Amino acid sequence: MDSYITIHRYYGLKFVSSQGVIRICQLPPEFTYHGRWSVRRIPQGKDISHVEFFEQHGVYALATSAPEDFFLVDEDGQPKELPDGILIRIISNLDPLEFLPKARTGMLELIHPVTMKTVDT
Repeated sequence: MDSYITIHRYYGLKFVSSQGVIRICQLPPEFTYHGRWSVRRIPQGKDISHVEFFEQHGVYALATSAPEDFFLVDEDGQPKELPDGILIRIISNLDPLEFLPKARTGMLELIHPVTMKTVDT
């Protein structure tokens, strides 16, 4: 198997079938051919750290993470009040909630291999 580009076939590939016949085809425009693999990028809107296909269930499992606002909570899980700090008094015209840190939240998602939609989290 090898990739090639001509005037008539962009992102084409050629291979020899099991019968010894040379086949020439073209990938759909959303695919690219890199390092002996055809690749299709699908934006998920999250950082994906790992992908695994589970053949017995017919789904992809993705380990993803996304930034979320970080809030301090007390022992009961209720948001804590922000302490009156010197910095907040000096910059009194700014909303202190605007500068809260972000924390990454991880998630395991199951993706359907044909539609590439999330079927379970």
